[in-house]
Amino acid sequence: MGEGDVRDRGGQRLGAAEALRVNGLTPVVLAEKEGLALINGTDGMLGQLILALADGEALMQLVDVAAAMVDSRHCAARPGLPRRDPRPAPARRSVG
Repeated sequence: MGEGDVRDRGGQRLGAAEALRVNGLTPVVLAEKEGLALINGTDGMLGQLILALADGEALMQLVDVAAAMVDSRHCAARPGLPRRDPRPAPARRSVG
């Protein structure tokens, strides 16, 4: 494409066309659909997905804390109630 500015390995700023020429490269010329593919929003959707995953991770941490608090309070309210067995039930042990 050869537009805009870039920095070389030494950190010097120069035009993209000049950087391509110095390195023996020619600018890429895009056809109609290729140019559209660069701006179709895929990068924006990826950014939204990453933010949603981060929010989900924070939410899962909050759910873990809330569940632990509820379990602790539930057992404290009923002293005779045994704590839940953390081992999986026999049906949950099977794979498949």
